[in-house]
Amino acid sequence: MCRVVHVEHGQDGQPVRYGFEYLAEMLLPVARWDIEQQRRDRAERRQLKLVPGGKADNLRGFSGRQLAWDRLEDLRKLGELRGGVREGERMQHLFWRLNFLLLSGATHSGQMYHEAAALAGELDPAWSYRSKELMTLYAKAKAYEAGEKVTLGGREFAPLYTPKNDTLISLFQITDDEQRKLRTLISAGMAAERHREREAARRRAAGAVDRQTYESRSLSRQKPWEALGMSRASWYRAGKPTVPDSETGSCVLQALAGDLASIAGSDEGGYDA
Repeated sequence: MCRVVHVEHGQDGQPVRYGFEYLAEMLLPVARWDIEQQRRDRAERRQLKLVPGGKADNLRGFSGRQLAWDRLEDLRKLGELRGGVREGERMQHLFWRLNFLLLSGATHSGQMYHEAAALAGELDPAWSYRSKELMTLYAKAKAYEAGEKVTLGGREFAPLYTPKNDTLISLFQITDDEQRKLRTLISAGMAAERHREREAARRRAAGAVDRQTYESRSLSRQKPWEALGMSRASWYRAGKPTVPDSETGSCVLQALAGDLASIAGSDEGGYDA
């Protein structure tokens, strides 16, 4: 038999209600879903099969869990860059940090509220957050662990939130300067810029030269045929002769010019003494 001993009213004037799952998590020493998860884990271990491994190409493997963890770290870094999270933005940070922590697989629904308390302490040790605002996230975490999918636009997604970078950048108003110090929460333009920098570094490591150096060494810039008093076509026909050293006498230059003119032919203009 149960009886009401206290009623707390919310902002809408209605009694605040708590679900059974929430009360079980807060009051029971061992959550029943922990036991259910352990049973599922044992069943999965009995069904494990060895499959061929190895990578089929040179592409770096993509891990959704690693991406979620990196996003969590980026939000932590963002807080550091801003000297802390301001009042009024803490719940937003807590919600998304906890969401990505769950997506990363580093915790599960049974430990979600304990992790929320730890994350809230990171934001502000004196902050008293409203845990009931996380009940929707808790329900999504349970669905995620059960293997459920959400269908949207003909595609299936995890029940937990998997937003695009642009959404998070807009939500947290992340500037370009802040993005340069983050790992994954960057715009498409910033990602392309980093890709170009990586490719340039890879080419330099392989012995390639940058565009400015290449152009400075190009024949179009040096124009060695002008030093020999030839047209470009005559210079190529003559086998791309090099310009003699400055110490070479004028008689040698004249002799070389006469030879080149005879090779190139009078129709190319010859050598202008």
